[in-house]
Amino acid sequence: MPLYKQIEFAELVGKTRGYINTYIKRRKIVMSGDFIDTDNIQNKEMMEKWLAQKNGTPPPPKKEKPKPEPKPKKEKKKKTVVEKKKKELVVAPPKVEKPKKPNVGPPEIEYDPNAGMSSLDRQKTMADIELKESRIRILALEEAKLRGENIPTSMVADVISLLSRSFQTAYKNGAQQILLDISHELKMTPKQEAKFKGKLVRLINKAHDDGIKEAKLGLKNIVEQTSVVD
Repeated sequence: MPLYKQIEFAELVGKTRGYINTYIKRRKIVMSGDFIDTDNIQNKEMMEKWLAQKNGTPPPPKKEKPKPEPKPKKEKKKKTVVEKKKKELVVAPPKVEKPKKPNVGPPEIEYDPNAGMSSLDRQKTMADIELKESRIRILALEEAKLRGENIPTSMVADVISLLSRSFQTAYKNGAQQILLDISHELKMTPKQEAKFKGKLVRLINKAHDDGIKEAKLGLKNIVEQTSVVD
């Protein structure tokens, strides 16, 4: 690899250093660091040209670079129907899954307000509740009694008994008076009069007893229907 400094290369080809420097600036002489390499094709051509001018001989003909062979043209493939259809396919946007709703349901165990209480505390609480409910019932009965809505059953029984005795006495007096009138009208004997009088008394007593039974049964039904059931 022959390397020359600018001054040495200028003396070799019969040119000045400034002349060579001008060609360097025009990129027609390529520098290799501070030297000119004459093995470089571009530098070698310029050197041969200038040496021929210096020696009075024509420069050697330039070697023509072989032209590259033309590349064979690629035949355009005809697009088939399948390829056209592939291009026509529209890509659907990706599906976005909706977030699932949380599965929230009722608690598996029902709420027990007495779950955290001891047995003794639970019994005490239940007793307090029963006592309060009893007091409420008593107050309700007393209020109803004051309003005249409730009457003690003993008082009602006494009233019914008094009423039945009054009816019995009234029936007896009326029946005996009718019996006397019939006896005088028919001129019955004392024996006949006593006989009919006994039957009359028995009928009145039976009616009286039946009336008392019905009244007591009706009173019992009223008490059962109106009593407060726990």
